[in-house]
Amino acid sequence: MAPAETAQKPKGEGDSIDDSRMTLGEHLNELRVRVMRSALAFVVAVVVLYVYREPVMEFVRIPHSQAAERLNDDLKLYFVRELASNPEEEWEEYFSLPELEVPHGDAEFSPEDYVGAHGHEMRLLRDRRFPEKLQVLEAGGPFVDKIKVAVMLALFIAGPVFLWEMWMFIAAGLYQAERKIVYSFFPVMLALFGLGVSFGFYYMVPNAIYFLQADGIATDGLSREMSLGEYLKFLRGLSLALGIVFQLPVIQVVLSKTGLVDPKLYAQYRGHMAIAALVIAMFLTPPDPYTQLLLAGPAIVLWEVGYWVSRLFWTPPPVLIPEEELTGSEVAT
Repeated sequence: MAPAETAQKPKGEGDSIDDSRMTLGEHLNELRVRVMRSALAFVVAVVVLYVYREPVMEFVRIPHSQAAERLNDDLKLYFVRELASNPEEEWEEYFSLPELEVPHGDAEFSPEDYVGAHGHEMRLLRDRRFPEKLQVLEAGGPFVDKIKVAVMLALFIAGPVFLWEMWMFIAAGLYQAERKIVYSFFPVMLALFGLGVSFGFYYMVPNAIYFLQADGIATDGLSREMSLGEYLKFLRGLSLALGIVFQLPVIQVVLSKTGLVDPKLYAQYRGHMAIAALVIAMFLTPPDPYTQLLLAGPAIVLWEVGYWVSRLFWTPPPVLIPEEELTGSEVAT
């Protein structure tokens, strides 16, 4: 019996590529249809978001509003303490507020104690208050910026449709086992991307703005104002970066499940990963250590999560024995 004949093994159903064969023209036509569907989903998302542009703008401003509220609360608390410690000081630069509010539930100073002790209301420097509204500096005004917001959010909303259409186009050339891997992990990838974007939107962006603007806010005499365009760039960059970083566990698990990477390598290169995360964060975030740690920290944690999950899915690659080393009985089987 010839070794060449016995070494060949017929492919099972799970290993076969799609039996259908298309011409180059049919492939291009299918690609065109899928791109058109993706473009249609994007256009519909842009139109709907622009129709509801007012609530959409309120939503986009949430991180900035949260940061502004915290900054102004800290500013109020600072002046409460300053006024209480300097009762004879004249505060001609301040303007009266209708009522005194002490933020953060500070038990050391209360509105009643302060008014009773000094006989007047707390005053704040007009030019020190962090503006709660974003500025529009471009010639196009709010009209162009609202379109930019609609386009930016539409990319996040219609992005999964585009990825799915492209995947369906590529899947025709893959083995059945490879398709099953992607089918099982695609929902997880979308969920982690949404979780990463949400983490950036609701936690990282407001904390980054607060940290960057809080330094010397009551004493340096600088006017703090942020344009809508710069804010959107900041918001988009950090949120998108977190969405991509949250894909790390999926990539690690897929590489281990297919037998390409042993999970032991993830543990071996922990230190390299931490340094790489800090370096990448340095390019993707503003040049301050706090924001860089906000991005690099989750990446390091997710790398560790990916390592432990990969150990559960690890599939060692098959050991290939050269044909000349096989015995006659092994070849026959």
